[in-house]
Amino acid sequence: MLPIELFKNIKIVATDVDGTLTDEKGINIKALQAIRDIEENGIEVFLISSHAFIVTATLAKYIGLKGLVIGESGAVIGRPWEILYQEKVNYDRWEIINYLLDIGFRDNINRFRIVDCGFLYSEKVKHLKAEDVKKLLKEKGFDVEVYFTKVSLHVLPKGVSKASGLLKALKISGYSIDDVVFIGDADNDLPLFEITKLSVAPSNATKLVKEKAKIILDKPNGEAFYELAKIILKAKNFS
Repeated sequence: MLPIELFKNIKIVATDVDGTLTDEKGINIKALQAIRDIEENGIEVFLISSHAFIVTATLAKYIGLKGLVIGESGAVIGRPWEILYQEKVNYDRWEIINYLLDIGFRDNINRFRIVDCGFLYSEKVKHLKAEDVKKLLKEKGFDVEVYFTKVSLHVLPKGVSKASGLLKALKISGYSIDDVVFIGDADNDLPLFEITKLSVAPSNATKLVKEKAKIILDKPNGEAFYELAKIILKAKNFS
C-alpha cells in the first residue's frame, strides 16, 4: 500500500463503472454511499464508461453526481442532458456496425450511441480479439481504435480512448492529471493507468490491469471503491 499521504491532495476520483462500481447484482450500495460521501467533502467523482453517453449520464443523474460524465470510452463528455464535448467521426459508423453484425457480432444499443460503435460477442466470433477486428476494419478502409472490455467490443475514432476523454474532461473542468486518482478493472482502462500517477485496481481486475496499478485492493467491485473512498477521506482528515 502506498503512503496514505499521497491521497491528501486528490480532487478527482475517476472511476470505471462496470466491474468497478457494479457487481453481479448491479450498482454496489456501499459504492453509491461512498460517492456521496466523497462529493459531500468537496471531491468530484468522474464516471468513465464504455456505455452510451445517455446511459452513463442517466446513472449520474440518479446517483446525484456533481462530477463530469465521460461516456462511450472517452468519446463523449458532459453532464446529464448536456453534452460538453464529442469526438468527430470522419467515417460512416453504420457501415462499420453493419459489417461487424454481418460477420457475427451482436448489436450493443448502437442506436443510442453518438460516436462509439458497441458490440457483444457471439459464438461465431468469440475467437476474434480486438487486434483482429482492428485488422479486419483496416482492410475495409477504416483506421480506427478497437477496445475489448470484459464483455463487449468498441470501435472509436483514431486516438480516442478513456484516457483522451479524461484529459479533455480535466481541461473542461479546470483540473490537472495530478489531481486525479483512477480506479478500474478491465483492459480498456489500461490507457488511464498509463496517464494517472495514482491508480487503483479492485481484486477482480484483469492481470494486465493489476500489473499497471499502483495499488491493488483486496476487495472486488464496489467494495473496492468503498475502501478507496475511506483511504481518501482519512488522508484528508474527513473520517
